[in-house]
Amino acid sequence: MTSATLETLKAATDHFGAVLGRVEPDQYELATPCTEWSVVQLVDHVVVGTRWAGMILRGADGRAALAQILSTPLSDDRRVDWLAAGAEQLAAFADPGALERTVAHPIGPTPARAFLHLRVGDLVVHAWDLAHAVGGDAHRHSPPAARPPKVSPFWPGTGRVENDAPKLSPFGQNRARRRQLRRTEPSAAAQVVE
Repeated sequence: MTSATLETLKAATDHFGAVLGRVEPDQYELATPCTEWSVVQLVDHVVVGTRWAGMILRGADGRAALAQILSTPLSDDRRVDWLAAGAEQLAAFADPGALERTVAHPIGPTPARAFLHLRVGDLVVHAWDLAHAVGGDAHRHSPPAARPPKVSPFWPGTGRVENDAPKLSPFGQNRARRRQLRRTEPSAAAQVVE
């Protein structure tokens, strides 16, 4: 994998942080496009998921990693929590040999290269969710380096992720993911276009 892909993860991480940086604590209870979550629940999901991703990429058991994360409460300042989680995930993907690993992901054994694309997609989608929940635009006020990567609306499993991307059925999880992504503009859906 090229370093450009790690740069894409960094850009998506920075973009989510930029959007989160505009969220005020009195907006934490607002509803989000993810109808089951408030703003703070969405942010918590992203923080926990990002910490978990870094841990499983480094070989931790998924359930044990989640239990460890959930046993430590998040702080009152979700921006601080995000900075730590984002840094942990970036460091894990930058570890020597990290992109050659296979990750024990709930969807099945997943090449780390494909997992990186999953993480970018998750950050792009949830940055959009967060921006729209607080009445913002996911791209406004972000410097170009912090804007999300160009993406296409047909991810995962379209062949545009690397050849080692997990092949998911067009039904079930993939169909649910496409429904979820319909809330985005085509330029901010889910697959990195390199």
